[in-house]
Amino acid sequence: MSRHRLWHFEPKLVRDTLHHVFQCAKQIHEIELELIRQLSQIDENRYFVRLGYKSLRTFCVHDLKFTRTQAQRIVTEVRRHRTTFEIEQQG
Repeated sequence: MSRHRLWHFEPKLVRDTLHHVFQCAKQIHEIELELIRQLSQIDENRYFVRLGYKSLRTFCVHDLKFTRTQAQRIVTEVRRHRTTFEIEQQG
């Protein structure tokens, strides 16, 4: 596989751009993990009920401004994270 022409003309630009993308992705993953942890605590204690919501999903859609699909994926991850955390504490 040959390298793209830009690599030959501007190798530093290519390296710097790729490095920046990797750093951004790392930050996104860290923030997502923190969001999952916080939402897990909110779901476990049902804090969203105080705001008038019946579920974590509706809280995510209306207050956190996620789409319905995003909210469902987040809720799935929150529940998966909670069961993983419970298994780790038991073991």
